[in-house]
Amino acid sequence: MNQLLFDIVFVLILYLVIGILWMIAEKIIYGHIMPRAIDNVIALILALLIFVILK
Repeated sequence: MNQLLFDIVFVLILYLVIGILWMIAEKIIYGHIMPRAIDNVIALILALLIFVILK
């Protein structure tokens, strides 16, 4: 149970770091952050893949 909780917290932290880096890249490239629905879909897939790979 503790390992599962640790894995979930680790994935969330990694997910946040990737999200922040993505927003910084959009700010540099476009000059502003452009929220889009496809970003949410890709982020969900990324989070699930990270979780599966860590298990």
